[in-house]
Amino acid sequence: MARKERNWTQLELGNHIGASRDVVGKYERGEIQPPLEVAAKIAVILNMSLDYLGGIVDSNSSFDKNSMPRELILLLTKIEKLPKSDRNHIEAVVDAFTAQLNSTNK
Repeated sequence: MARKERNWTQLELGNHIGASRDVVGKYERGEIQPPLEVAAKIAVILNMSLDYLGGIVDSNSSFDKNSMPRELILLLTKIEKLPKSDRNHIEAVVDAFTAQLNSTNK
């Protein structure tokens, strides 16, 4: 487990993601699923892909900001500075475009 490889306690990981030790324990035991925003934080903090974190793939293709196009990094940096409500709107728009794209590719 990536948290243990870093020699972090559940409390330490919780401090990084804004959750209690108890909640981190429930995530690890599979009792509850973290919201996507929290799962993304965990993936970035532990340098792993969301697919690996979610058990979709067996190997961790580590998240590497350096492999992203510069324009995307700049855009994400701008989005990150926005209030949560604005980020939620952006996410909804991206989800709508993605759903539209997926429906046309079937």
